[in-house]
Amino acid sequence: MDNPALREAVEAYPNILFVCAVGNSRRDFDAQPSYPAGYQLPNVISVASTNNDGGFSYYSNYGTQTVDIAARGRDVLSTLPENQTGLLSGTSMSAGFVSGAAGVLAARMSAAEWASGVDSGTSTSSASLMTMDQEIVSKNTASQDTVTQNITTGIAAQLKNELLGSADSLSNLNGFVREDKKLNLTNALSSRIGAYLSLQPVDDFNSGGYAPASGENNQLFSTDASSKVIKVATGNVSLVLKQDGTVWVWGYNGYYQCANEDFSNLGAKLTQVQGLPSIIDIAVGGYHCLALDSDGYVWAWGTNSYGYLGNGTCDNDSHTIPAKVIGLDNVTAISAGTDNSLALKSNGTVWAWGYNGYGQLGDGSEEDRPAPVQVEGLGYVTAISSGEAHNLALTSDSTVWGWGYGYWGQIGDGNWYCDYTYPTRAYGLSGIKAISACGNGSLALKSDGTVWAWGTNYDEAGLELGDDQPLSTPGKVIGLSGVIAISSGNQYAFAIKSLLAQWINVTLKTLNLRYKNPCSVVFWDY
Repeated sequence: MDNPALREAVEAYPNILFVCAVGNSRRDFDAQPSYPAGYQLPNVISVASTNNDGGFSYYSNYGTQTVDIAARGRDVLSTLPENQTGLLSGTSMSAGFVSGAAGVLAARMSAAEWASGVDSGTSTSSASLMTMDQEIVSKNTASQDTVTQNITTGIAAQLKNELLGSADSLSNLNGFVREDKKLNLTNALSSRIGAYLSLQPVDDFNSGGYAPASGENNQLFSTDASSKVIKVATGNVSLVLKQDGTVWVWGYNGYYQCANEDFSNLGAKLTQVQGLPSIIDIAVGGYHCLALDSDGYVWAWGTNSYGYLGNGTCDNDSHTIPAKVIGLDNVTAISAGTDNSLALKSNGTVWAWGYNGYGQLGDGSEEDRPAPVQVEGLGYVTAISSGEAHNLALTSDSTVWGWGYGYWGQIGDGNWYCDYTYPTRAYGLSGIKAISACGNGSLALKSDGTVWAWGTNYDEAGLELGDDQPLSTPGKVIGLSGVIAISSGNQYAFAIKSLLAQWINVTLKTLNLRYKNPCSVVFWDY
């Protein structure tokens, strides 16, 4: 929404160039601008993102009227916490390049050029850089006509014009950026006019138009409202569930979890999983994937060793076409472990199938089950969660029950080095409203907003409780309160404290970060 006070404040400082990222939601910025990037003022330059090869970045907002220039914003080496570096992407990265270029140009300006710019941009003349701020402030008393004249001729407008005049025009930016402009600092420093370049980048926003072709990574950012992502599930592959009930996948395809036999790109491209009805939930296991349809039936695909797919056989074949799990109906929730699966029915019963070498199917045996069997000894269950080889259930009395592999104490009853073929209650927990099984550990969220954890607690497991000792009974995670939701993976855990802040408790091997205690991670969108 436009803010007249913000616009007036920007106009009041004609010698400040406001370099503004246009955002990363792949939207038409002309139709849906945000501010101050969308003001189209002489001292505001709005910036979109390109890839290293000049292709327009798949995430970037676009507009031929409100987007002034594009600059590299994809995979930019940036600083990270704990004195680390890594690659980041976004129009904010692009704005950094433009800001740097403007700073270099400003540093090369002579005293006379600064004086001329200050004279034009303020209502009081001075050639002294030391008095620039005073002169900018004094301009606030000028009439609106004077303000308009000053903002057009101030230092910021000069810098903006130099950046735009020296920018190259790329053919592939047509329709995305005003006059197809891309930053060229070399031209700007050499006072050269930008050239027209005809490019056909391989990785480009327009490779499939505004409605990308099936299989493109940027399908995630479609402007079609029906394509809004409502859930993501990850493992060897990543599944995306869209609002229209379709399921999309990318990642490692060695177990056919991408629902095709294409190994040419190792599942690098986002593709739709074919053969599914309207889906409302998804889950990823170690060797298979699950989907729950709106009629309460479960579908599975991938490798079928040990009966992972629940089709009544252990054929050791790979199945690229989703098939309905036999003997299940009225299912309300699903969860997938490394090599077993869970389904929660509307009557509060839990059903399991697949590998049972550690008793993780909860039927009192260690026999593999290629078709669903009921987990025994549970009351009315309201939530389920699968770890690597153990499972958790939350019952209607707000207690937590676990079964399966218990070597690291992940069942939570005080014992180690044993397997559980029947559900066992986690010791000392009550008032629980959410659960999450992660690798060889377990998490529970209490109604008072505290988080409790048990099981393996070494660096490689990611259940840090402030030290490295595993726990066989639940322990309170230090430094956390006011949590509203929890989630976890094999080596990490998240606790959401608000809509804009997250706690991260994870050994992030990709970033070489190690957090033994919770810390805040703030993120935002445009």
